[in-house]
Amino acid sequence: MPLEDLGLLFFTVLILSLLLTPMSIRFSHLVGAIDHPIGRSMHLNAMPRLGGIGMVLAMLIGIALFLQFNAITTAFITGILIILATGVADDIHCISPKIKLLGQIIACVSFIELSGFTITSVGDIFALGEITFSGPFAYVITLLTMLTIINAFNLSDGLDGLAAGIIAIACLFLGMHALGAEAWLGFALIITLMGAVLGFLKFNSHPAKLFMGDTGSLMLGFSIIAISLILINSEPGEIRPVSIFAVLAMPILDLFWVMTSRIMQGKSPVNADKTHLHHRLIAIGLPHSAVVSVLYTWVIILGLLGIVDDNVPEYLQLLSIFLLTGLFYFILTLFERKKIRIPFNATTINQNLNINNLTTRLLGRSMRILPYVIIAGLSLPILTCSVIPESFGKLAMAMFFFVAVAFPWRDYHERLNSVYAILYLCGFFTLFVWNVSTYNSFDPSNYTYIFSLILLIWAFLKIKFKSHHEVFLTSSFELLLIFISWFIPYAILPALEVPDSILYAAKLACLGAIPLLIAMKLIIKAQPHRNLKFSIGIMLILCLISIKSLW
Repeated sequence: MPLEDLGLLFFTVLILSLLLTPMSIRFSHLVGAIDHPIGRSMHLNAMPRLGGIGMVLAMLIGIALFLQFNAITTAFITGILIILATGVADDIHCISPKIKLLGQIIACVSFIELSGFTITSVGDIFALGEITFSGPFAYVITLLTMLTIINAFNLSDGLDGLAAGIIAIACLFLGMHALGAEAWLGFALIITLMGAVLGFLKFNSHPAKLFMGDTGSLMLGFSIIAISLILINSEPGEIRPVSIFAVLAMPILDLFWVMTSRIMQGKSPVNADKTHLHHRLIAIGLPHSAVVSVLYTWVIILGLLGIVDDNVPEYLQLLSIFLLTGLFYFILTLFERKKIRIPFNATTINQNLNINNLTTRLLGRSMRILPYVIIAGLSLPILTCSVIPESFGKLAMAMFFFVAVAFPWRDYHERLNSVYAILYLCGFFTLFVWNVSTYNSFDPSNYTYIFSLILLIWAFLKIKFKSHHEVFLTSSFELLLIFISWFIPYAILPALEVPDSILYAAKLACLGAIPLLIAMKLIIKAQPHRNLKFSIGIMLILCLISIKSLW
């Protein structure tokens, strides 16, 4: 499948998810699928809980439009439809755990039967030689593995954006493995899942407007394990199961930790409580958004352990995963037993600064003109370039529609985290275009360094003299998109074997986008109405890129 078609698939599913998810809010109210706060809830208000429907429909439409139907896609769609029916029934009617488990079993068995994929080996994970399975035993191991991961993600959906963000990060790592093994169908399904998840995160990031419910969490768990089985069984079988486990280890190990703890305390392992990892991190003083960011970072660290040279023995990979996880839980337990709470104060702006100082007065006045300087600075290389690759023009138009749909036009004052993330992504893309375009007498590299340095110096002075230290508090959604943008040039593009010039352009864009984000955050925090002007300016730049690519 051509890369342009993969990009079109991603943006189609992303925009569909952005459009369909709000409709699921209305549907939730229509059928009474509302999550009311209870003792262990982390939310205070009633929330619609059928947000997963938008993700599922966006994925199914994307698959139907772009992928060929074969045994694998049929198995995947069949399982998704059964999971969808199970999740919707539970979200509306609160079906019993036994019936919900039965629905999961039917979905998993259908996938295994139709695809023919099972886990036949887990590699040399105990330094005793390769461990293999065959026949009915392989079938049972595969079924139990699928059920474990489905329920691990079902239980990890405890904070705004947590389960969906973990899946988005997992898609990046699995995508790298798929590219390395040239498993193009698996990669296309990863692209589809990631587009649906990122669209949903716009509404589910803290503070969330809706929950994915069991419809979403069961679908995410099923999709990620089904795609993992597709990758493991792809030819020539280069993807090691332990590398997949590293990506999914956090929710799996948390599930086993919670279940074991409940059994040791004489409780039922299926009775809900506040012993999950995210509950415990909140209990030691971390706020909601910080907990999600910490867990995102933890998933990234474990995922990096899966990207190792094939010469590293599998048992060492597995040992590293367990040792790091053990260290994480040990530190957390130590905080709990010593009753150490993390002092966290997100409002660090000093409201009583002496503004008579010349520097602070100049910095205050600069806030009025800097937004226009940034938009003009981003536009200048686009205006002066002679050629923009046509593929980037198409991508710019897709980004334009993404901003138009994803930007919180009605409540942009309240949803600053989404605003920052969207503006960062567009800034990264614009800087990327700078350095892949052709110029007659202009050096985009030097311009990028100078532009970024000016923003960095201004931001440093602003933070130093106005004490805007809270700008460094990165939301989970910002963290996720920053990681995605850095993952592209350092992992995905090398796997695609793109020219060195493209790699250099992407890496330069990563470096330049960080000062740009900090400067925009400082401006918007001081003058929230700049949200709208920045977004409109960015959309005009995207239109300019698209038009210039046609010349």
